Amino acid sequence: RGKHALTGVRPEDDGSVNHVKLQRVYMLLVFAVPGLPDEFYATLIERARVAGVPCLLDTSGRALIPGIAAAPLLAKPNQHEATAMLGGAFDPEDGAFVARALPSPGPVVLCLTLGSDGAVLHAPAGSWRARSPRLRVVDTVGAGDCFVAGLAAALVRAITVAPPIAGATSGAVWSGFDGTAGMRTVAASAYSRALAAISERATLEAMLRLATAVSAANTLTIGAGRCDPADIERLLPQVSMAPLPR
Repeated sequence: RGKHALTGVRPEDDGSVNHVKLQRVYMLLVFAVPGLPDEFYATLIERARVAGVPCLLDTSGRALIPGIAAAPLLAKPNQHEATAMLGGAFDPEDGAFVARALPSPGPVVLCLTLGSDGAVLHAPAGSWRARSPRLRVVDTVGAGDCFVAGLAAALVRAITVAPPIAGATSGAVWSGFDGTAGMRTVAASAYSRALAAISERATLEAMLRLATAVSAANTLTIGAGRCDPADIERLLPQVSMAPLPR
């Protein structure tokens, strides 16, 4: 119920285009929900794209692979989920391996959460490792959801100032992490602006930094998804960011 409240997606939702047009960024942060087909989130991702809404996916189990194949703008598996998705153990900092192993089509941005070891973000514009400062952790429940909320918040900020990607008025070019492209019928919209935004290294760094700070702030407060804005602001400059070789 908590995750449905965060995303606005309920089992009875049909993912209609009219529904997704109400969203600026569509976040699918749901684990296994009884009664939903494995392709439910993949269907929502495709409908979100048609509606011009960027989609961020954080799921697991049997819904993960079809969700990834539906090519969300961003996917955020943890290392265990990514190992299953990419076919075996790997170095999460190895962007070249991720680019080769990631299904195509697939997400434009892949963000791997590594628990206390921080997070890694891979995108066509670059790769980074983020680590939060050492904290006296109170409660980790909801930290992953807060991480995705931080990614989305930074992306929404970038979308508001990014111009639409060239050529998006009649058929946007979808670019996967490996650089492949396919035509998608997407109007000039938040989706095309999101593509333009994540082509900038500064946007990707801001997304990873804010996500790490929000997730860390969540661990300082009891209760899933609870964060003190003052903690987020205090932690932001303390997040350690390092670019990774490609």
